[in-house]
Amino acid sequence: MEGLFNLQEVLRQRDELLPKELRKLQEEQDGLEQELQMIMIDTDMLESWLTENEKRVGKGNNGEVEEVFKACDGLSRQILECMAADLAIEDVIYSLDKAVQKGSVSFDQYMRIIRPLSRGAVLSSCHGCEDHVSTDAVSGC
Repeated sequence: MEGLFNLQEVLRQRDELLPKELRKLQEEQDGLEQELQMIMIDTDMLESWLTENEKRVGKGNNGEVEEVFKACDGLSRQILECMAADLAIEDVIYSLDKAVQKGSVSFDQYMRIIRPLSRGAVLSSCHGCEDHVSTDAVSGC
């Protein structure tokens, strides 16, 4: 008889727990559906952008992707160029690191190449930041 009372108590606890868990699952489902809607909207935007830019690249640009991305003003162009230069230097340094690890390049050669690259990277980064800060100060950003 006591086993039945214990079972009845367990069932009562589960009866109280079940609606709470159901509510949590429903809230989670609602949140996921909203997230899915946002993803679908973003996907539609990207697809329309791709469709538009596939036409632009296909029209006499010989498939040059660089023609798709154009800066809207001088500051944006400068920032884009600085970022491209910085990333190119990073790529070279990474490749040189790998070459030193493989033994293709001696450490002395590595240091002779890296010093000017690093100096150029620091100077271009500082120059780009300096211009960006001064322009922001003027424009009130």
